[in-house]
Amino acid sequence: MASNFPLRAPIGLIAGVLLAGISIIPIMAVWLGLQPPVERFYVGQYVVTSISSTPIGTVATFFKGSQDHKYHVLVQNGHPVSGPVAETRLLSVRVVHGENPTAFHAWLRVNVYHGRDLSDLFRPPLEVWCAVALCSFVLGAVLDFRRRKSAREGIQLRGGEMLTVDEFNSVTKGDGFGLYVKK
Repeated sequence: MASNFPLRAPIGLIAGVLLAGISIIPIMAVWLGLQPPVERFYVGQYVVTSISSTPIGTVATFFKGSQDHKYHVLVQNGHPVSGPVAETRLLSVRVVHGENPTAFHAWLRVNVYHGRDLSDLFRPPLEVWCAVALCSFVLGAVLDFRRRKSAREGIQLRGGEMLTVDEFNSVTKGDGFGLYVKK
């Protein structure tokens, strides 16, 4: 069956870019699994409250129509949990309503994330992802180069590809098949 797929398409680069894009998911999952439990619980709200304090978040809130925000807070013995958790006591989640996401974001930054901004928090997994993306892109380029080289040179079907020109000339001279290959 004939295929219309172009032979010169950069399949390696396309695969490298797709691999780089997909690799962010397991990298972030592993990084999130390595975070302390309290930071892991609040990371989604930390991202949302960070975006809410930007102009994009303000516009989104305007179109949403409601100024009331719901926040989920870990509670132990009636007090919000912001640090290491005592394993012996039960935790509960309390829904807190508020109008100002900036205040909740500031509380999270100071009490849970110890003053780290969102960029500081996500720097390690993003650095790993950049390294993986660069490696997959370079690997795709190398594979494309090899693929184009084999397409350009063709496939050896018969004959001695391991012979040099001089060896070929000496082997074929006098056998009744008079080919002479110049260097």
